[in-house]
Amino acid sequence: MKKNIILTILSIIVLILIAATCQAAVVYDDTVADNTPFFINSIKHISKYYPAAEKASIAAGDNRVLVAKGSCETIGDMQYCVDDATTGYDDETGSSVSSIKLRVMEFGPEVQISRSISEDEPLLNEDVTVTVTLNNIGTERATGITYEDKYPTEVKMQGSTVNRAINAAEWSGSLDPGKSHTFSYTLKFEDFLKYKSKAKASYPYKSKLKIVYSKEVEFNVARTYEINTTISGRSFTNDDTIVYTVSVKNNGEETLRVNPLMINLPDGFTVTKRDVGIEGTGKQLTWKGELSQGNSESFEIKFKTTKKGEFQIKTDFALTSGKFQFTDTTEEKFRVGISEIEAIVKAEPAEVKAGGEVMVEVGVQNIGESTINVDAIDFVSDMDTRRGWRNEQLNPGKKFYALNKIIYAPIIYEEKTYSWTISGHYTSAGGKKFEFSGTATLNVLPFEKVVDFDEKYFVVNESGEYKYLNVTVMVTNVKDYTMKELNIIDGLPKGFKMVAGSRDYEGDKLNPGASAEYSYVFRMPKETTKFEIKHTFNAVGNSDEKLIFEMPKEIDMVGDKAEMEEMKAEAQAEEKTAEESAQETETAGPETVTEEKKPGIFRRMWNWFKGLFGGKDKEEKPAEQTAQETTTEKQVMESEPTSPAEEAEGPAAEEKAADTAEEETAADEGTVNLEDDIEVLG
Repeated sequence: MKKNIILTILSIIVLILIAATCQAAVVYDDTVADNTPFFINSIKHISKYYPAAEKASIAAGDNRVLVAKGSCETIGDMQYCVDDATTGYDDETGSSVSSIKLRVMEFGPEVQISRSISEDEPLLNEDVTVTVTLNNIGTERATGITYEDKYPTEVKMQGSTVNRAINAAEWSGSLDPGKSHTFSYTLKFEDFLKYKSKAKASYPYKSKLKIVYSKEVEFNVARTYEINTTISGRSFTNDDTIVYTVSVKNNGEETLRVNPLMINLPDGFTVTKRDVGIEGTGKQLTWKGELSQGNSESFEIKFKTTKKGEFQIKTDFALTSGKFQFTDTTEEKFRVGISEIEAIVKAEPAEVKAGGEVMVEVGVQNIGESTINVDAIDFVSDMDTRRGWRNEQLNPGKKFYALNKIIYAPIIYEEKTYSWTISGHYTSAGGKKFEFSGTATLNVLPFEKVVDFDEKYFVVNESGEYKYLNVTVMVTNVKDYTMKELNIIDGLPKGFKMVAGSRDYEGDKLNPGASAEYSYVFRMPKETTKFEIKHTFNAVGNSDEKLIFEMPKEIDMVGDKAEMEEMKAEAQAEEKTAEESAQETETAGPETVTEEKKPGIFRRMWNWFKGLFGGKDKEEKPAEQTAQETTTEKQVMESEPTSPAEEAEGPAAEEKAADTAEEETAADEGTVNLEDDIEVLG
């Protein structure tokens, strides 16, 4: 009996270990910023996080999925998990920025190649050992695996896996989940090569051929010589003397013959000094000679120019060592009279439909070799606020961005071209002023309306420093085809807070002429009269075309006051009709059958909001208690605070009242429970 129990326990442990080793492979685990492209399995991805909804929209190639914070969603064999999210504010761009902690796992077989190289800079004819491990880290058996690592004919290969007909190492087989296979082979380089090597493995899965690669290794066979060229700087004025140095060293056992080396100067340059032994005139100079083992030769040239621009000096080497002949080339790039601060201005694509996505990159980069203090940077665009910066210090290679994100082209009905320009200046160490500038343009084609947004709204309550607005959005398909996989997220201004409902709509399809609606309540500063709602629309249209655009809609609470009153009256009328219907049903008695009618969306949102402050349609209670609740509800829904103390409590009192009301409401049968029935956001 004990033996059976032990065997059972061991079996369970084995199953647990197998399950642990057969988890989906994590193919990506990193923090991703809004609208910043990244790649997984060579597929371009872009994400955007919506803090109020606590959801991230993730585009994977032509596919898109909405993932809630702390959860996972699947596209094909890939599972996308948003483990965490952060939201901040970018002082430079003046906009909110978010990022998500994204973990991506892949189901099915997943073969990885681990390849180690004993020496990537071998001597001529030196043996190099390559050790390969193929590992299936996936959840299913990988069958029909084919591995190949191919080399040029100047590389001799040895080993049981070598196919000499094609000069490649090969292996074929299958691997169970968690299993691996290791083998090795040797290489011998018989010529002075530079060769980039990358091994490949392929295997079929679900009618597709999956291909994976090893990390790339560059073999560089050690040569019997060293050549080196240097220049005294990368940026010069027309008054500067430029110094160019060339050196050659023989590391081999044979005599190294240089026959010749040829220095090619740009047009318009004048040589002011050159070392003995350098021959030639004009823009082409040469040197010939022999170097015995271990010896070297070095010389320099000085020159100036009156020209401005970007230039390069190219030196060609013809060398002989024993039976081997080599040719080599070096290039040195530099600037004369122009800025080392380079403008970076890109808008991709350069033409887009109104509402479409555009990747905009506007900034500057220090392409020099020393730190530069930029006196002024100015950013101007007819699609953004004009901004400027002063005394920005840029280290070599550092970039400074005025704008670097994906934007949506404006909704326009006539073709128009927009532009972004960045410019500025700095003073060099020698006191010279350098200027820089760059411009990118975007041609926006007229907007083709695919859906129509209609917003209805009214104030349901004012309390303290805030008022609460009920917004109902109706979206209508105005095209002659069915849209699929709809996703709409409404963006609200900073400082607005969701109370009830959801500003995130999802639908499987929307037929031609059909409409869908969604509604929500949010809190806003009491003094606000105008603000903007941004509808971000995603769907699949005709012929699987991706429909992605951002539609801003201005809400004018002063200009639309009459319509708001009408909407509020409609909601109250729906509520009254529902109450009268309920009373008639009670009067008629149990024998009378009355058709149950679902409340309208205004009525439902009205009740949702009232549920925050005391509930709705409660069961029969003592008259004294009912009267007290009715009085409390009426005060909250229709009145301002009646005393300075109440006014001073502000939002804290509101939130406390809402919490208390929610607890009381949840205890009553038939009352809306916000945590169960409504997604409370923000």
